[in-house]
Amino acid sequence: MANVSTATVSRVTRGVGYVATETRLRVLDAIARLQYSPSLAAIELGRKSGDAKTRQDRTSNNASHSFRHRVRHRQLVRSLRTEINSLKRELAEFRADVQKWYRQ
Repeated sequence: MANVSTATVSRVTRGVGYVATETRLRVLDAIARLQYSPSLAAIELGRKSGDAKTRQDRTSNNASHSFRHRVRHRQLVRSLRTEINSLKRELAEFRADVQKWYRQ
């Protein structure tokens, strides 16, 4: 959808490394359109956890965890939309500046 590598998507979602503004906009737009939210299972697998009891404690309260996840997802979507709009404004200003520069 954004025609970028998984590494680029990873850099955008984690907020690390350099990604060009236009590319970041495409990725954020795709994330918003797809209503992406991180997989909790993948996050859990990625953590270097202790014993099975620790993992069981983390997942014992699924209902409240699910609610917190939905709230966090909504906050993430809202912040992504804000970021996309901000980057779009920056890009429009940059393009206007470039056009002025070329006209001189």
